[in-house]
Amino acid sequence: MAGISNTLQDLWKLPQLRSGKKERHATWLELFYDLVFVLAVAELGSLLSHDLTLTGLPKFIFLFLPIWYAWFHHTIFSDRFDTDNFAHRFLTIVQMMGVVGIAASIHGAFDESGATLAASFVLVKIVMIIFYQRCVHIEVAKPLARRLTLVFAVSGSLWFLSIFVPAPLRFWLWGLAIFAEFSIVLLRSTRMKYAVMPVTESHILERFGLFTIIVLGESVAGIVKGLSESSLEISIIAIAAFGLLLIFGYWWIYFENLDGSALKGLGGWAPVIWLYVQLPLVMSLTSLGISLEHLIEEGEKHQNTSTLWFLAISLAVSFFAIAVTHIVVSRSKPESLHPVKGRWRLISGALVLLFAWLAIQSQQSSLIFIGILALISFIQILGELFVFKKNDQVLKTIDEM
Repeated sequence: MAGISNTLQDLWKLPQLRSGKKERHATWLELFYDLVFVLAVAELGSLLSHDLTLTGLPKFIFLFLPIWYAWFHHTIFSDRFDTDNFAHRFLTIVQMMGVVGIAASIHGAFDESGATLAASFVLVKIVMIIFYQRCVHIEVAKPLARRLTLVFAVSGSLWFLSIFVPAPLRFWLWGLAIFAEFSIVLLRSTRMKYAVMPVTESHILERFGLFTIIVLGESVAGIVKGLSESSLEISIIAIAAFGLLLIFGYWWIYFENLDGSALKGLGGWAPVIWLYVQLPLVMSLTSLGISLEHLIEEGEKHQNTSTLWFLAISLAVSFFAIAVTHIVVSRSKPESLHPVKGRWRLISGALVLLFAWLAIQSQQSSLIFIGILALISFIQILGELFVFKKNDQVLKTIDEM
């Protein structure tokens, strides 16, 4: 009996705080967990694809926010407290069930599936409450664990109440639930509580990099889908090729400059900015993939101005977002990332919008339009190869201008 008791205790052993110093990588469970979010992101993309207009965009953003937060909170918790034992695995699997429910409800979220979506989010929040309540025995973690438990309780209660109320009040409750989770980082006291428990830089970079890979993969899937539903004319193939080049350029500059130096800014805004700017980054990349899909399906002769603007704005926002990460990192550790890179990404985003406007005003074809954007993206690669890495003197000259 003692052996069984000890085994049960090991299965439900309470988590311990990781030091944050030892390098580590994503576990197999985390990779499995990400696969569920692949489904959710794919459904979000499909939702936007069915209504690629200014009416569909707010719905896409409104649902993307809480789904990303669900992934974010589990990722940060696992970085600090993952023991990879039965209890952690079991609770993670239960939360994955909630995410599956969310993914299945996305298309009907604003109609008949709203209650199911809300109930799924309630399950996700309950699991996070249990996660953090299992950490209150850790003295240094107790203040943050209690505060986050309260936040998830408030957010979960709002999601729960929304099950029983009709639209549009239901959506107001969803908005309050999302704001409750976001606003907590605005408090300096919360940031200081995070600071006493530093994250593992290598692990966080890998986790956020994996999520970005997921979204870039969805963009490639959008291109494939667009090709499969179009006649394979030379112009269509060329548009798809330029789309792949555009995505490849963004992949290059993101992972070539993936640096977590800003995560060490204990108690300051640098870690918060670096972490939270990943949200508009992956959101814009998802929108970019859907825009590419529509551009290919519409073809060179039947271009839709709204599709062109969605494509350009999505790419520009992704450049602006990565520019912020570059700026934050360069200020935290200048020798790690040159400040010029952040400014160059900002300029690139502005150039995307400028050339897009000029191309649309002059009624250029979709092929020329995507060709210009792909060229701007490809120039980023050339900059990494021949300017930013190879010629420090050029960087100094640019920096002095």
